[in-house]
Amino acid sequence: MKNTIPYTSYAGNAQQLTTKGDAIEFIQPWYTPISTTPENTGMAVGGIGNTFSLTPTGSTPNFSFIPGIFVDISDEDIHLNDFYISIAEVPNLDSLGLKSEVEARNYLGYYPALFSGKTIDAHSNLLAEIKASLSNGRFYADNRESLIRWNIELSPRSLDAIVKDASSVQTQILVALDFFKGLLINTSAVARQLDAGGTSEIESVSARDIDYRALYPMAEYEYQGLGEVSLRRKVVSPLVKENAKLCSLPSHWNHFEVTNHGSEAKSITLVQPLLNLLGSTYRKGRDGIQDSFCTLTQNPINQVHSKVEYQVEDQAYLGISMGTNSPFQGDIAGEVSLGIAVDSKLIDSGRVSVTIKPQIYSTNTETEVINALMTGRTDVDFNRGIYSGREALSGLAVINIELEAGESCELRFLQTQDYSKIALGDWHSQKAYTQYFYDVQRTAQINKHLLARFDTIESALVEQQTEYLALANSQFEDENRAERFATMAMNTLSFLAESTVWDRENKFLVKECVDYPFFNSLDVYFYGSFSILYLLPEIDGCVMKDFAKAILAEDPTQRRYWEYEDKPFAELIDVKYQARVPFAVRLSMILGVRLISSQMPTVGIMLKSGRISRLNLF
Repeated sequence: MKNTIPYTSYAGNAQQLTTKGDAIEFIQPWYTPISTTPENTGMAVGGIGNTFSLTPTGSTPNFSFIPGIFVDISDEDIHLNDFYISIAEVPNLDSLGLKSEVEARNYLGYYPALFSGKTIDAHSNLLAEIKASLSNGRFYADNRESLIRWNIELSPRSLDAIVKDASSVQTQILVALDFFKGLLINTSAVARQLDAGGTSEIESVSARDIDYRALYPMAEYEYQGLGEVSLRRKVVSPLVKENAKLCSLPSHWNHFEVTNHGSEAKSITLVQPLLNLLGSTYRKGRDGIQDSFCTLTQNPINQVHSKVEYQVEDQAYLGISMGTNSPFQGDIAGEVSLGIAVDSKLIDSGRVSVTIKPQIYSTNTETEVINALMTGRTDVDFNRGIYSGREALSGLAVINIELEAGESCELRFLQTQDYSKIALGDWHSQKAYTQYFYDVQRTAQINKHLLARFDTIESALVEQQTEYLALANSQFEDENRAERFATMAMNTLSFLAESTVWDRENKFLVKECVDYPFFNSLDVYFYGSFSILYLLPEIDGCVMKDFAKAILAEDPTQRRYWEYEDKPFAELIDVKYQARVPFAVRLSMILGVRLISSQMPTVGIMLKSGRISRLNLF
């Protein structure tokens, strides 16, 4: 794998990195922070203002892509980077088995395929009859017209095998796996979920078996305990220094490298499901508390999914577009895409087969993931039953790789979350990336922009990380101290991306904390300004313009100190707890810009954007 993290002092075993330590609780009189531990803390993934947290164990406990809002999903069945792997022999007659004979016989009642020229009766040995039919090379020929009539989707690998030799045993096996849709399986497959804290039926990897390294905006996972196969994963957000377009993109990718260290060929399958969150709204997590900590309420209405496919230079992309035709506005609105990008030569050679299931009921996701892991494929078939339009939908991206002994393969899962809406109080706008792309099919535009630049972006990130270490080394005599400092400095950029609202007019708002709804307070912004000056110096100038407006603002409205915010008629113990700002004022340490939903409780003396947000009255 090229363009890996060049150095970092934040590395180790995922179990150790997420173990709780001793800490004193931090409490302000006006604010009680949410519980934060190493277990639910991770690197921000995605462009500035479009992120979720990804922990060393692989979980995604929260997100911040609703502008100004911190949403906790740690107790929800929502995972924004959920990956699974299975490792198996290349499917052969001996490795074939039935997931459920009862289900398989029921399926054949609807689709009565021919086996050795005849249908199978109720008293026959079903698996033996299937294997006999495949071994004589007749299954595809006997059922070719029926497969078309039944709208059975054949995988790219099956179609390639048919062209090469339609009567070979291997072709029959591949076609049969497609026909049975997960009921005929490769029994040699061993499956794992790559989230160490996963709760699915599929066994999770152990946190002890994950070696983790992070240097923002990249994180790397190396998974142990997978037998003769090694798996490396690099998570990348495109925050290239002094490139506002790339920094703003609501995208990230997972770059995988799979290597077969064994002496025999292996069939390796990687699967990622994703839930459609469009239409969801947020709900205040702690009533009456001054914070922006919220939970999510899903509102799946008329969700629409489709398969998308395109090629940019040597990168072939196959994926899913998720949208909604709901007549109601949600806090999450727009479009999201998930897909797999791989060198088209690997597909043409038959080493790689990419298949997509654009839509499934979210309640059936685990079943379809297991089917894909045990067969190495999926299809576009949607087992809808009676669909009402009020069901939550998910999608599935699957890639199967056949590796000979000693071979490696690289691929990327690309995800773009086009949730462009900004709605904070009476301020409505669009996120910064919308200034670079048209509204129509925007996720496709963004994906194509990235597909042509994966290596260039990753190389630029490594270069900027390396340059910063060189700068640190010039300031420190001790190389270890320089490395620790450079790591800390680069990783502070994660907070900048996570806690920011950035619109198409370059209004740039940094929260005091991810769950504290107070933007661009002068003291906290001062700390954050070093990150901004490093990454996007021109944006700091935009923020300074807003500060200038705030300094010169006037407002005669009488306001009360935070303790009296919800007690407008209470007696004040001192007149200093109430004041007006009828004239332009001097710069206060806690000058800031308040842009928060009118439903959120406020702290201190706060005015609207462009005015003093809170006064130090003492």
